[in-house]
Amino acid sequence: MLFVAIVIYNKKAEDIASMGDLLRFYKNHGFDHLRVIVVDNSDKDISSEKKFLSEEKIVYIKNNKNLGLSKAYNKAVRYAKHLSVDPKKDFILFLDDDTAVSYDYLEKLYDTSLVEATSTDGINVITSMVRSGGRPLSPTRGFRFRYSNKDYINKSGVYDDITFINSTTAIRLESLLKAGGFNEKLFLDMIDYTLCYSLSRRGLCKVRVLDEVIEQSFSGRTKTGKKVLLKRFDIYKKDFETYCRITGRSRLFCRIALLKRRLMIELKSGK
Repeated sequence: MLFVAIVIYNKKAEDIASMGDLLRFYKNHGFDHLRVIVVDNSDKDISSEKKFLSEEKIVYIKNNKNLGLSKAYNKAVRYAKHLSVDPKKDFILFLDDDTAVSYDYLEKLYDTSLVEATSTDGINVITSMVRSGGRPLSPTRGFRFRYSNKDYINKSGVYDDITFINSTTAIRLESLLKAGGFNEKLFLDMIDYTLCYSLSRRGLCKVRVLDEVIEQSFSGRTKTGKKVLLKRFDIYKKDFETYCRITGRSRLFCRIALLKRRLMIELKSGK
């Protein structure tokens, strides 16, 4: 089975960018092949959600407050473990609520997960090539202070110990559990890179990159008020410092990387 985990915050599940194609997949293949798990971090009760999700047979987990991305994802992982007949064969796909993946991508990823479920090639991760604003974003050959073209994976194939973003990535459920899931010391940022580190340390980060390019948008990259950007930076700063401690990055690297990001805020805000 392919599980799909999506975390929402103050957003209706029916407005999830990929929801239409996920429901189409349900209709054509049935619920024994794919199961969508929506974890709601919203601080508001949206009563209409329960009816819509119930009718569409989507698993709905309501937290009643924003627990952060790591804890929310881990709730979906635990639910998938509960439903899974064989975690060795099942994969769980992570999608941002604003990531629009096509029906064809879901088909390709699902078919690939079926092949890898019984393969002996050791692949535990399936992902796509992701761009943002027309520029390459993921996967990469590791987290860098500055990226050059050679740091990005721009061809499909099998790679060892690369890094990837959560959205559009499917991970073998058993391997994800062995890695301890998502690190709950992180609230929102760097949870994917930290997971890559955990998988690599256990020899579980062999990745198949599909011949698919998906465009991803990020709210933090759009122009907005300086106050909002600084508030977002405070969250990133705490998570990035935690990531650096976990992965053994130097304090100097951490400070320079954060300074660079802070300067980018000044440039975006025009001050």
